[in-house]
Amino acid sequence: QLRRDLQGGRGSGGRGLCHRRGTAWTGCSSLKRILLALMVWTAPLLAFAGDCVVELTCFGGPVTVVVPFPPGTTSDIVARLWAAQLASQLGQPVLVANEPDARGMVATPAVGKLTRDGKTILVTNSHGLLIAPHLYRAPVDSPMTDIVPVAQLALAAQVLVVLSDAPYKNLQEFVGHASIRSCTYGSSAAGSLGHWLGQRLVTTAGAAHLEHVAFRGVGAALGALRAGKVDSLFTDLGSVLADLKRRKLRALAVSGDRRSALAPDIPTFAEQGVPGIQSAWVAAFLRAGTDPAIVNRLNAESRSAMASPEVQSRLRQASLEGSTLDLATFARAMATESAAWTTLVKKSGTKLE
Repeated sequence: QLRRDLQGGRGSGGRGLCHRRGTAWTGCSSLKRILLALMVWTAPLLAFAGDCVVELTCFGGPVTVVVPFPPGTTSDIVARLWAAQLASQLGQPVLVANEPDARGMVATPAVGKLTRDGKTILVTNSHGLLIAPHLYRAPVDSPMTDIVPVAQLALAAQVLVVLSDAPYKNLQEFVGHASIRSCTYGSSAAGSLGHWLGQRLVTTAGAAHLEHVAFRGVGAALGALRAGKVDSLFTDLGSVLADLKRRKLRALAVSGDRRSALAPDIPTFAEQGVPGIQSAWVAAFLRAGTDPAIVNRLNAESRSAMASPEVQSRLRQASLEGSTLDLATFARAMATESAAWTTLVKKSGTKLE
């Protein structure tokens, strides 16, 4: 109607409030010229608005983040930092609900609560999603087909450490020793990430005589290493940073595609010829079948949140690193990891009750 009134429509005698002479508009007051300009410039935005509505209205109410682990765990810490920043960016509440599973995996009830409108999000870790479902005698359906990745949020570097006076100065010397002589490594529990990282070293680096010793928690495993009851330990970097700084322990290698910003002097496994040993991660997921526009919007908000200086600082205090990995790269990396862990765990024959 505005166009007809300005350019000459019904009831205007065909001339309108403004009319064109050649390429110029004449007969327009200043106000009318402004209205005409607004109409011309906003037309593309109005045409695009239909695409935006689907993307934005999904966050019109409170968002719930389901964490299948207890409060205070790494996944919970990351989820709460991310949720607080996300709430600030979206301008609405983002609530965290802890629904722990006793076996440390992504339980079916947690996945079942996810919705396709972007308002219920799962935050979990790589072990609970990729390894734990294959560990138990009772069959467990993998949740991988029921969810889609939204964003990798944080990384927890894993390290192989020995006593500072151990005879091996680097990873090659350690693997060389374990390839011909009995050698032990500890972890926080049977079936833990440290357990399986050691097995990856056995299968990919030829450390054939490397044997696993399980403990009840990182503290017990670290105490055994200090007492000389095991030769080495696979654990998260944060749990041994203090001992490394005091030179009580020596780190032979760190996980990931690049060195950890928390300890940049430690070379990666890949640098030393052992690829495929990745850091633990925490990530966000939505239910499979969610509109890609919602997934992409939440991915963009998540990457912005994890790049926040305040969030980065808080993560470093927890010995974690924020991730802003793009969605396609994360999805590919997760698929590769999933296949590798599935093969390794099933081939080992390890089963927990």
